[in-house]
Parts: sequence; C-alpha cells; structure tokens
Amino acid sequence: MLKRKVTKKLESWYKSGRCKAPIIFGARQVGKTTAIREFAKLHYTHFVEINFVKYPSAAKAFDGDLTTHSIITNLSAMGFGPFVEGKTLVFFDEVQECPKARTAIKFLVEEHTYDYIESGSLLGINYKHVQSYPVGFEERYDVFPMDFEEFLWARGVSQQVIDTVKNAYAKLEPVPDFIHQQISRYYREYLVVGGMPEVVQRFVTNPDFNEVVKAQQSIMTTYRADISNYAGRQAPLVKRVFDAIPSSLGKQDKRFVLSDMEKGASLRKYEDPTQWLIDAGIAYYSFNT
Repeated sequence: MLKRKVTKKLESWYKSGRCKAPIIFGARQVGKTTAIREFAKLHYTHFVEINFVKYPSAAKAFDGDLTTHSIITNLSAMGFGPFVEGKTLVFFDEVQECPKARTAIKFLVEEHTYDYIESGSLLGINYKHVQSYPVGFEERYDVFPMDFEEFLWARGVSQQVIDTVKNAYAKLEPVPDFIHQQISRYYREYLVVGGMPEVVQRFVTNPDFNEVVKAQQSIMTTYRADISNYAGRQAPLVKRVFDAIPSSLGKQDKRFVLSDMEKGASLRKYEDPTQWLIDAGIAYYSFNT
C-alpha cells in the first residue's frame, strides 16, 4: 500500500482528541479515499463509509433533524453500520453531493458520539452551495498527487537515503555520486509516471510504461467527463484549455499562452475557464517563474 503524507496529518488529528472533523480536499483520484480507509483500519473497530455519489439516496438521511440520533437512525435504516459509540469512524465521501451533511457536521462533532471525516473533490466542493458552513468544526487538509518523496517511498527507497539527499540540498553540498545516479533515475521515472496513485501503484507492480499510459489515459477521460458534468455552459472552453495545457508546457519556453489555442484568443474569453480548472485542482498557477 502506498504511503501518503496526509496519513501523518490524520494521525495528529487522532491524537489531539478529534474535536473537529477533517475535511480532505483534492482533485479526483489523488488518493483521498484510500488514505482514509487505511487510516481507519489502524484505529477503529468499526468503519462506516457513505459515498454520496455511489449511494445518492443516503442524502435523504439529512432531510430531518440534524442531530446524531436522527441522522444515524436514518442511515442505519438504509443499511449503513454498525454504529458503536466511541469505536466508529463515519466517513462522508464525495460530500459535495450532500451539502446538508457538511451543515450537520457542526452538530455531529459537538455531540461527539462518533468520529467523522469528510472528503470531496474540489470540483463539487467549490461549486455546490452549502446552507451553513460548520465554521470551527472542520479541519481542512489538502491532498495533491504524490510528490517525489512519496514516489521514492513507493519505489522502496529508504528514508535514510532520502534524508541524505535532503541534507545535501540544505547544506548546498554534493550528493554522493552513486546516490545521485540512482535518485536521478527515479526522478526520470517520476517525470513519466507522474503522481497519481493508481498509476504509481500499477508501475510499482508492473514497470511497463504501456500500462502506465493506459492508466493515465483512463484518468484523463474521467477528468474530461467531470468537466462535462460540472462546468455547465463553460464546458467546451474548459476542455479546450485542459487539452491545450500539456502541449504548451511541452514547448521550449514551457509557458501556457492563450494565443496558442486560437488566433486572437483573449483573456476575457478564457480567464473563467482557466480559473475553473484551478478551482477544480486539475491545473495550478506557477508564479514568479
């Protein structure tokens, strides 16, 4: 199983008394759900996962009173559970599909009968209205694709070797030649494989770059489908920007230029679609480069 840095944050939350509910933000397929499941195995006797995309009817559990008794009774009647006081982690996945669940978190956390974690894609979190945000009762964690250190963990590189590279960087000293050669090889792999956990796991299991490309293409297809589902009337322009970014960054100057998409392309036309991709966690601004 892939080691992720967000797990360390969840461990700190668990030890601190769990007075808030972590809400895990991130783009789709960056490993949010898997990390939470693995964390639950270590600390809880019972784990109740409610995915509001897979089970949209679960949102009806929040139509009545937003109390622990009412909500848990409704969820139990729908077949979710078991709920054992003090030993159960309740996981609201794809919470953007049930805004009332986020509103209810304030009351659920206050009663502290069970522990709660929320997770959702930035697509829905940023574009779904929540009647009342549980200010002060959520603890935000951002999850991104795997960084290079996490990739090295997946490839079995020891922390001692990683610390050697970190220390050399901090002290502006050369890395021992053999370690430099090995880490450089892993870095070239990382440039091709990327940091999406599904792709990394497939590569670690079977280092066949043809399989890597298939996994990457599958994720790209999913992202394009998400754009169609969430971007509304902007979807055609968002897709155009989404498709243009890789080829633009692949050029020598490595910059995304609007005019590369079409002659006379204006910022007014493409600013909102570009910002949509940023909000969704699919693209990032890089300043001061």
